[in-house]
Amino acid sequence: KWGIGNLSYSEVLAYRTDVFTDKTPSSMADLWNTADFPGPRAIRDNPIATLAYALQADGVPLDQIYPLTEEKLTRAFAKLDEIKDDVIWWSAGAQAPQLLANQEAVMVTAWNGRLDVIRDEGVPLEIVWNGAQLMGDAWAIPKGAPNTDLAQLFIAWASHEDVNWRLSDYITYGPVNYNAIEKVSPDRAALLPIASAMEPPKGLLSR
Repeated sequence: KWGIGNLSYSEVLAYRTDVFTDKTPSSMADLWNTADFPGPRAIRDNPIATLAYALQADGVPLDQIYPLTEEKLTRAFAKLDEIKDDVIWWSAGAQAPQLLANQEAVMVTAWNGRLDVIRDEGVPLEIVWNGAQLMGDAWAIPKGAPNTDLAQLFIAWASHEDVNWRLSDYITYGPVNYNAIEKVSPDRAALLPIASAMEPPKGLLSR
């Protein structure tokens, strides 16, 4: 309501492929499957996505997670209690990939762009998009800020279709201007969160 979209990203599940080889995690619910996938798992210490993951694990269909009623919140926290002894809680974006890279955790929830960085460095991992949360960042101008006109011009420039797509060349986060999506190369577009979250425009994002 009070901002203009800047980029899109996802909080996803990732696991070490050198730990799980035969049977592998396939959804956020597998964070709770300590029988088939034992070991420490790192989860974000934030309710925005974590409560939705807990409800998925408790059997709530994706299209029924929201709105988060009192009953659903109670279910989510009860579900989190089931694995609290196996969880490392993270709060900063760099923590989860580092825990996975250092083998302190066998699976993590993390922002997809951070995971691509350590995968490029040779960490054996796989990203699971099933059940991931699509998120976004936004530009905003504080009330009373100086140079408001210049700030508005900057946001207009940064949001333009000829500019907004360029971030995707540097990190696997997607543009928010729909017309900018088609400017991303097909190989790069296939790595972006929007490829798993939307109908592909003109086939560019098909995997």
